[in-house]
Amino acid sequence: MNKTIIKQEPPTLKKLPIIKLVPGEPILSRESIDKYKNLKSGATKPPRVVTVGEVFYVTNGNHRVMAAKELGQIDIECEIRPPNTRTCSADFDQDDCKRAIRLGLQGFEGIRIVPTDAEKEKACAEENEDDAFFDDLELE
Repeated sequence: MNKTIIKQEPPTLKKLPIIKLVPGEPILSRESIDKYKNLKSGATKPPRVVTVGEVFYVTNGNHRVMAAKELGQIDIECEIRPPNTRTCSADFDQDDCKRAIRLGLQGFEGIRIVPTDAEKEKACAEENEDDAFFDDLELE
């Protein structure tokens, strides 16, 4: 049986200004933000960021970025990937970028924060009902 091997460039690690990051989720949980705020520095993976043009979309680690912002950090080390990187989570990355575009998210200012993870899941489920409309949106 022949296996196709896809050569993948390793992600780039780079400190980015939090003000330049766009969340991939419109709703965050206070419970998760506080959990990350209480961890020691370096105890978590860097947030994953996908670049689309000059925009940096956070596709994994939105709560970590918000925790860093609330702790007064100006920048955060991120794992940067191009938009079409072939990973098991590439489809989720694309969905997060499309959602951010659809909702007009510009940064972490004004993000809705609900008290618990359960409330976040419920609110996000309601919010995501409209995402199918953007399934054919192409990211460059």
